Amino acid sequence: MERKYEEVFHGEELDPVAGSIGGHDASVTAAVLQALTSQYGIREEDFVSSELSLVPAAPPADVGIDRGLVGAYGQDDRLSSYCAARAIMDVKGTPKHTAMAYLSNFEEVGSVNNSGARSQFLNSTFARLVGAERGKAYTDLDLREALRKSEVVSADTNDGINPVFPQTSEPSGAARLGYGAVIKKYGAGFDANSEYIAKIRGLLEKNSIAWQTQTPKVDGYSGGTIGGFLSMEEMEVIDMGVPLLSMHSTFEMSSKVDVWSFYRFMAVFFGS
Repeated sequence: MERKYEEVFHGEELDPVAGSIGGHDASVTAAVLQALTSQYGIREEDFVSSELSLVPAAPPADVGIDRGLVGAYGQDDRLSSYCAARAIMDVKGTPKHTAMAYLSNFEEVGSVNNSGARSQFLNSTFARLVGAERGKAYTDLDLREALRKSEVVSADTNDGINPVFPQTSEPSGAARLGYGAVIKKYGAGFDANSEYIAKIRGLLEKNSIAWQTQTPKVDGYSGGTIGGFLSMEEMEVIDMGVPLLSMHSTFEMSSKVDVWSFYRFMAVFFGS
């Protein structure tokens, strides 16, 4: 009771329950390891080279009498990844320009490692594509030109104003569930330039897609997600997303209206 709210549970106190029954001649730990080996073929040393996460087991659920919301763990940011991947797979015919959905890892911890946005993975992919087209005439300037002409939507969810805890947002600038896809305006952080924002607005309005803006509190967080890393390569980048209630909790909620709006926008964007 004496702990501050940020210290109610320390990280090292969040231990999972993996078992409780030992054998006649074995400990609980040995019994659990035996079960893992027999059921999944996993040995104790396999945990060293695994990529496993403990997450809530509950499936996504409709929320509300009207079923207007989706409640699920990890919508930040499987939701944006789903919209982008589904939209590019649904593009009809051959788009006017090369379309690509890039799903990066480790965004929440700084986009580190060789699968994060700080890596050269995307640049290498561009180089292989441009090199395949240019052949022996390929130079580094071709890669730089391809990057400079790229237009990017950095897709990530954002917090929607919470009626229970409105003090975490600035009401006059906060996004609201059910009002459409979000164009994020950070001010002190990463922002797209005016011309590119106007172009994106044009796509939304031309296709009658609901949209809104979101600006964080001046003395709160700001800065964007992976957009800053991509804009360093001279790409045109805008940060957009879908607002969530209870973001970063074990049961995040999104509006089906917003998800549908963002999917429709991504489909238009890839096909433009």
